[in-house]
Amino acid sequence: MRRGRRSTREILNQSFVRFQSGRYAGEAVSNEVVTNVHDDSGDLIDIEVSKMASAAEASRGDELVYTIRVENTGEAAAVVELTDTLPEGCMFLWGSVRAGAGSLPNANPAQGIALGTLLPGEQSVVSFRAAVPDIESASLPPLLENKAAVRATRRRKDGTFEVYRRESIPAVTRLYAPVIRIDVSIDPLTIEPHSLVEFKLTITNSGNAAASVTICDLVPAGMAVVPGSLRLEATDGPVQWHFAAGCVTAAVVKPGATVIVMYLAELDRHSLAERLQGRINGSYTYVINGITHTYRIFSGAYKILVEYPDE
Repeated sequence: MRRGRRSTREILNQSFVRFQSGRYAGEAVSNEVVTNVHDDSGDLIDIEVSKMASAAEASRGDELVYTIRVENTGEAAAVVELTDTLPEGCMFLWGSVRAGAGSLPNANPAQGIALGTLLPGEQSVVSFRAAVPDIESASLPPLLENKAAVRATRRRKDGTFEVYRRESIPAVTRLYAPVIRIDVSIDPLTIEPHSLVEFKLTITNSGNAAASVTICDLVPAGMAVVPGSLRLEATDGPVQWHFAAGCVTAAVVKPGATVIVMYLAELDRHSLAERLQGRINGSYTYVINGITHTYRIFSGAYKILVEYPDE
């Protein structure tokens, strides 16, 4: 078992004063006085706590199961409370806490879970589920890293309390996700019926995972892509791509890479539109831990004006 950092033992003392004056009575309580002690009697609390995550890697929308094992390895029985506050980028799933074979539907690790009295040699296993937010625009931290903590208490024969605290070694899960953006530029923005328009789409991945990107609606209604004009360039070398059913797919857009998609478009010969507008839409797909994630993406809106010659 992996050991956490060394614990502290403390004695907590308070003074109580009760008073009565005629029909009135009251009580005053002093502040707590904490004394660190070294006790060589051998009859002390000793608690081991370890925490594990169900996955070493995760992404948006994934669920994790955290398992915490608490064992009394000392020579004295102790009342134990477990606390576990999840880090930013991870959400506790209500109703998911289990202790042993039972469910604790109202328990929240961040608020503390009472494990009751653990006798020497006894252990308690607690598990709960948490989720990485499934929000496409969320900025994920690179790591989910946190510890479980226990507080164990026993009452001494002299009425004082021994308090023992210990934390687990951090459970660490790395988070991976691409962050894909599409920007579109058009030249010219004002055309005549037989003019050609050059589209330039810039696809960037500012995340930390590669993705396959598919873009559709390359031109607005009333225009068509000029056959043979489509080409792709990438900042990190050649990129595999294909064009089918009016959509372009770039096989892999690596983290930090930029892919440029360029093509020419022309007005449909029967179009009488004076203004064309649209936006590029598509999707990207990636796989983490065998789980496939797919998200929609859109460029900003654009418009093209058409000027017809006077008859």
